[in-house]
Amino acid sequence: MQHDTGIILPWPPEPLKELDKREQGIRTESVLEINGDEKFKDHLDVVCESLKMIFELTKLYEHKSEDELTIQFLGIRLFNSIVCSLNLVLPGYYQAGMALERDVIETGSLLDFFSSQRTEIAAWKASDATTRRDKYGPAAIRQALDKRDGFKKKKRDSVYKIFCEYGAHPTSVGFNMTAQNALGEIGPFMRKDYLGLALEDLAMRVPLFALAYLNNFDKLPHEFLKAQSGFLQAVKNWSQRHLSLNLDHLGIDAVKAWVSAL
Repeated sequence: MQHDTGIILPWPPEPLKELDKREQGIRTESVLEINGDEKFKDHLDVVCESLKMIFELTKLYEHKSEDELTIQFLGIRLFNSIVCSLNLVLPGYYQAGMALERDVIETGSLLDFFSSQRTEIAAWKASDATTRRDKYGPAAIRQALDKRDGFKKKKRDSVYKIFCEYGAHPTSVGFNMTAQNALGEIGPFMRKDYLGLALEDLAMRVPLFALAYLNNFDKLPHEFLKAQSGFLQAVKNWSQRHLSLNLDHLGIDAVKAWVSAL
């Protein structure tokens, strides 16, 4: 019996093949820039330590309640958005990466809110669209967090608006994120300053949201202490070097100092 050994594989059209080559080249250039810049490498390292901790609590930890399961689903979204943002920034899609970082901020802020308002987890999960928008929408959560932390200058609002204007929404000021040498670029391109800003933004926020995620779990089994310890040490080292903050005692006051520094 004769078998047909020909295998038909899908293949992208020529323009997409060319884009793929450009993306791979820019990704390689970005990695070389990171490896050659101590600050860039520090930023990426603390983000990766945060991802490792989020992964272990999401994938390896067996939830003890429905609320913990809800938090783990939010952990999946947080993890995926962080990784996707990085995977857009490295090959040179800075605006798209910034838009996804806004999702990181929204999800992380909700986790931060739940870490101090555990009774709201089930209420949020069961809420309808109107309640979810009015009580748990991004603006409502930022307001609740500012009230909890005693912040009156609405820095969270200012940061969120930047990510909306430059990343998530089509705006004229957002054109800057697709420009190289004052000219608009279609597709990916390499800009070291944009790469550095993206890494710094992620490093400033991802560990905070990873910490908020961690704070939603009580009495973790001892096998998770190693990842937790490595994560906390990485956060302390990074904050000392780049924010001049001493987080040897990583309590609520230290976290508030970090948020203020942003």
